Amino acid sequence: MIRYIVQKIKNLKMEKPAWIKEQKNAEDFEIIRNSNWNSYKDFVMDKGCYLLIKVYQDNHEIGVAICNHQHIRLKEFRGRIAQ
Repeated sequence: MIRYIVQKIKNLKMEKPAWIKEQKNAEDFEIIRNSNWNSYKDFVMDKGCYLLIKVYQDNHEIGVAICNHQHIRLKEFRGRIAQ
């Protein structure tokens, strides 16, 4: 019975919605591959800034602050959803 249902699902053909468009590549499109990275051996602490992410549960907001190496918050971005 289960094999029959799985076979029916595999044979099911769905129409593509009209709002889905096929993407095209630009003339100068290229894929940039990153080099192999070892999380332990290749880790280098940044001498500049870092990000601090905080969830404000009292007003349901997300805050992302930019901090310098002296742990002073320079800017903070807040919003209700992550965008």
